[in-house]
Amino acid sequence: LVDKENKFQALKRYEDAVRAVAFSDDGKRVVVGFETGEVEVYKFDDYEGGTIHPFARVTAKDDVDENDLLSQDLSNSHKDSFPGPQFDLPIRDLQFLPQTFWIVVATESGMCIIDVTSSESLDKRLLEREVQEHHNEGGIRGVAINRPATLMASLGMDGRLCVWDVKEDDSNTPKVTLLQREKTVCITKK
Repeated sequence: LVDKENKFQALKRYEDAVRAVAFSDDGKRVVVGFETGEVEVYKFDDYEGGTIHPFARVTAKDDVDENDLLSQDLSNSHKDSFPGPQFDLPIRDLQFLPQTFWIVVATESGMCIIDVTSSESLDKRLLEREVQEHHNEGGIRGVAINRPATLMASLGMDGRLCVWDVKEDDSNTPKVTLLQREKTVCITKK
C-alpha cells in the first residue's frame, strides 16, 4: 500500500515466501501462492467494492506501529480464509478466469484450474493431465488470459508455448481445449 506521501507500507507478512497473488474480478476472493507450493484462499463475500479492499485494510497511519506490524505473522489472521490446494513445487503464477472463482494455478510441476468458491470445492483439478502431456511433463512459468476469457496461454519451464480455448459448459465449469502448441521450445531455462 502506498500512502499520500508515496511511502510503501507492509500490509501482510508471511513466514513463507510469496510467489503470486490474484484477486477475483469482483474482489470476493484473494488467493496467495507460496514458495512451498501451498495456497491460501481469502473470502470476502460481503465485499461490494470500495477504495481499499479489506485484504489491504489497515488502521490509520498514526495508529500503526511499524515494528509491531512487521513482527506479526498475519498469514492466518483472516477468519474467512482456508487452505487451498497443495502442490509439490513452488507456485509460479495465479490467474482467475474472468467473472468466476475458478483459478489457474501454475507451478514448477504443472498447471491446473481449481474452483476456490469454498474449501469443499477444491477437490476437482481441471486440465492437469492435458497440461502435463502438452508441456512434456514439465512445469509452467506463467499464464496469461484475455478478457473476456476466450483464450489462455501457458508458457512451460522449457519455453514451450501452448494456447488454449476457454469456454464454460452448462454447469459453469470451464472447458479448456488446446488450440496451438509450439513445435519447438522458445526460451530455454537451465
